[in-house]
Amino acid sequence: MTIVPLYLSEISPTNRRGAIGGVHFLMFAVGLLISQGLSFFPLNTEELWPVAVSLGGVFGLFGLGMIPFCPETPRHLAIAKALDDDAQTVLQKLRGKHNIRTELDEMKYEREVEKKRGVSGFFNTVRCRSPGWKQPIVMAIFLQLLQQVSLITAFTFNSVETWRNTNITEESLFYIIIGSDALIILTALIPIFVSDSYGRKGLVIIGYSFCVFFLGTLTMCISLEPTLESKWTMWGSLISIYSFLMAFSLGPGSMPYVIIPEMFTHEPRSYVVGASNQIFWFSNLVMSFLYPVILDALGAYTFIVFIVLMIPLIVLLQIYLPETKRNTYVENAALFISPEGEEKESDKLIVLTKRSKEEHKDGGVVLLKFDKNTEKLV
Repeated sequence: MTIVPLYLSEISPTNRRGAIGGVHFLMFAVGLLISQGLSFFPLNTEELWPVAVSLGGVFGLFGLGMIPFCPETPRHLAIAKALDDDAQTVLQKLRGKHNIRTELDEMKYEREVEKKRGVSGFFNTVRCRSPGWKQPIVMAIFLQLLQQVSLITAFTFNSVETWRNTNITEESLFYIIIGSDALIILTALIPIFVSDSYGRKGLVIIGYSFCVFFLGTLTMCISLEPTLESKWTMWGSLISIYSFLMAFSLGPGSMPYVIIPEMFTHEPRSYVVGASNQIFWFSNLVMSFLYPVILDALGAYTFIVFIVLMIPLIVLLQIYLPETKRNTYVENAALFISPEGEEKESDKLIVLTKRSKEEHKDGGVVLLKFDKNTEKLV
């Protein structure tokens, strides 16, 4: 969950980063379906539950065995280690017969940006020592917090208790949860096909907006159930939760792992991705303890608390989160440079990129060449 999105982002072509990043979330959803399917049915016995627990280690060992077949990312070789020949070799293997000259030029240009900035290290990054880092770091934090505030944990890791609150019968409970996992997988296919054309930001904002709406309808259905005593409220709750999960899979589930790496050049990228994922897991831990307590205290009105928390975060993302599709990493970094910072030496290359963007015809990749003598794009 930390390194994989970063790795996939760095090996992907600029015009396919959204699709390849979306596959990461899709496989996460497939794993959830397999694990819950095995745990709820064939392994849901007193004798076999240890087997269900140990399967996580088996799949982990399988993944560990695949690591030697994964090459180092060309960007790390070219930018961090300045091994241009090795980067070219790896990149050619990844791209096959496609022309890689444009990508190699863009990596060399990003290396010049890193050298010119002169600010490095984890603590300098999280303390926003370079102009233009503060806003994307805050956006990264918001994107990770919203995933937890949206209550996705309640509908996945705490799914049994959440579904029981809708008065679903015990006989149907496990089948309904498996059905929700299948819907997540089907909806997760959408961003794979549209994120590189429609954009990432729109999928995130639309997805979270629908999440808010369906949390509202779920609250209404659960609160009316004791009064109406009708199966319609139960079915309304079922449809609301299914719709919520589909809305989350539309963009909020996968796009943060695409957007966050795209907002930074090479060195701060790894630090911010790692730190933001720690925020994700810490907030996940907090929500795992906090949600049952709030559910016991407020019952049907639990979701209103999280709706109130989600709305301002969605508004802030709409205002301050830029669209990052089909841009190089340097171009996305340029989106956060303010006019008053343009005269600073560390930002000169990024500002030049912001002013002089030229789109290359091959695959939407931008061709950037930097003349060290004139400090201009040519």
